[in-house]
Amino acid sequence: METLLLPFSPRFIVLTICAVVTALLLSIGIVDHKAFDIVLIPIIIFGALTLLGIRDLIVVTTPDAVLVVPRERAEEVKRLVSLLKQAGRSEATNHRRCHRPWGYYDAVDVGERFQVKRLVVAPGGTLSLQKHLHRSEHWVVVHGTAEVTIGEMKKIMHENESAYIPMGAVHRLSNPGKIALELIEVQTGSYFGEDDIIRLDDVYRRGPAE
Repeated sequence: METLLLPFSPRFIVLTICAVVTALLLSIGIVDHKAFDIVLIPIIIFGALTLLGIRDLIVVTTPDAVLVVPRERAEEVKRLVSLLKQAGRSEATNHRRCHRPWGYYDAVDVGERFQVKRLVVAPGGTLSLQKHLHRSEHWVVVHGTAEVTIGEMKKIMHENESAYIPMGAVHRLSNPGKIALELIEVQTGSYFGEDDIIRLDDVYRRGPAE
């Protein structure tokens, strides 16, 4: 038996496995022909999860975490999640891709005073009219058409065009087109929590924390 300590959670994630070798490559998930009784659940794979010479495991992959556990210990996952929460790991409660009524966003990168998101807004989708107290935002359209409201100004933006939303400015983003709108959002400031979204109007009638 071998114990593997995963590098992205050195204090708490300890998985007991039998001769496991994993690698992230550039294709789809692969299971070696000598790997037996493997349950592979690729929620979203941005590389390849390669398993070699193993048996009786459950492997779950997401963009921000990988779980490898013996099938007979699958019931212990709840305890593992509790340990992650105690350690203050965001992966226990927040997912990299978050779905909203207007589409979804993907948290690409985050640092001490910045966060980068990829927003995909469905045709006809509209984000809430909102403002932030602790961050400003830069929007760059990479695909589709955006209707952008900043204060009293409203304009249409196309691919390779950008807009700056100062801290505290009332703003809104909509997709008036027939195809999905893809936009890169760069946030700068001191706090990036979703509870810094002050909604002034919302077509989906969501509460402050939704």
